Amino acid sequence: MTLKIKYITLAVMQVLFARRRVYRIILPATLSALPLSALADNYFNPAFLSDDPNAVADLSHFEKGDSQAPGKYHVDIYLNKQLVSTEDVNFKAAKGGQDDTGLAPCFTTGRLEQMGVNTKAFPDLAKLAPEQCVPFAAIPVILHRVRL
Repeated sequence: MTLKIKYITLAVMQVLFARRRVYRIILPATLSALPLSALADNYFNPAFLSDDPNAVADLSHFEKGDSQAPGKYHVDIYLNKQLVSTEDVNFKAAKGGQDDTGLAPCFTTGRLEQMGVNTKAFPDLAKLAPEQCVPFAAIPVILHRVRL
């Protein structure tokens, strides 16, 4: 009888240790499969671009994902969904507007008239100097399609 109890006890112990062995394998495998991530902003140190610490570039307008640097861009210009011209347009840094590029095109009132815009319908434009850029409150700029 005691021999039978010893065999039963031995069998129970083997089952318990077998389960423990399985748990030792499954638990770490399961935990390693869990996604361990954290949200953080990307930061690039602009000092890496220059050997001179006094000539560090301003990269603040690139912190947002969809921004462009001010400058000249070759774009298609549309007026009332009709292609007017394709030309180099100077873009200046601007805040606000409908897009997130942070840019506004620089057109003079004379250039708008050449493109067929009725500038007389906007009395505020008459107050501008001839070489001054027209302040567009909101103009959609789609630079990835190089289109105004």
